[in-house]
Amino acid sequence: MRSAIGTAVVGVDDAPAARAALAWAAEVAQDVREVHVDEGDVAVGIGQVADECDADLVVVGMHEQRRSILRGLGPVVGSLLE
Repeated sequence: MRSAIGTAVVGVDDAPAARAALAWAAEVAQDVREVHVDEGDVAVGIGQVADECDADLVVVGMHEQRRSILRGLGPVVGSLLE
């Protein structure tokens, strides 16, 4: 069965969570675009690439300390949702 998700954009850094996010996106999307943002606003960089390629999905890793939903979303996700 072919995935309904065409393009996924993934925020990637050296964190294990980012590598896991990239692996998951590769399983569910037909096309995966990696965004490596070293300077500036990470959410802006991810959002720009997602807009440019008309992404169906944006995937980011979650740091261990944020895994509890009660602690809220991280700053990158919060900015992407604005």
